[in-house]
Amino acid sequence: MQPTEASWLGEQLAGFPKDRISPLLNVGSGSAHFRQAQHPWIEEHIFAPLDQRAIKVSHLDIFPAPGIDIVGDPCEVGTKRGLAQVEFHSAICANVLEHVPDRERLANALLNVLSIGGLLFVTVPHAYPYHACPIDTLFRPDIEELHALFPGTRLLAGEIIDCGSFFDQIRHQPLLIPRLLLPVYKPKRWYGLIQRIPWLTRTYQETCIVLKKQTKQSAN
Repeated sequence: MQPTEASWLGEQLAGFPKDRISPLLNVGSGSAHFRQAQHPWIEEHIFAPLDQRAIKVSHLDIFPAPGIDIVGDPCEVGTKRGLAQVEFHSAICANVLEHVPDRERLANALLNVLSIGGLLFVTVPHAYPYHACPIDTLFRPDIEELHALFPGTRLLAGEIIDCGSFFDQIRHQPLLIPRLLLPVYKPKRWYGLIQRIPWLTRTYQETCIVLKKQTKQSAN
């Protein structure tokens, strides 16, 4: 997640009262270290303000790590059953849909997590280099394409925002420099960084939307 993207999400969340967004599910959250140390702007703009408002947040990821509350795939039956025990009023899905082979299935699963009237905050790259985690389908939608993944919802906000360049990313994450120079260290990650060199001055963009669930989804 880029700093301006985190800022946009934080501003959108701040526009809703506590009872509209709590409890909130953060899908594909990454570890506490990822959110607080590697990308501290995520904590600064999104989760610290939510904590100050006493909004309950559950972090979900498929990989166990400190700071992850629910380990599982929201498309799988076991995880679905667990999530169904909580009436989530909102969910965040940031930079996940481009990394799954069946984004329609995940979109449906996200909507099934929410109660009617629930809010969904979604971001996906619009202009960004290939980045496998573990795959990248190169899904780079505009606002209308991203909204179309979520039938039965109303678009409350949508924007394609500029998120700086690879040069700006290095400025915010200086540890990327030694990783660029050491291809023997995690070669797959190094290869992903090399893909960003043509973007040294080219602007990254993110498609960001806020949706309101209007109708009940199928159970698929």
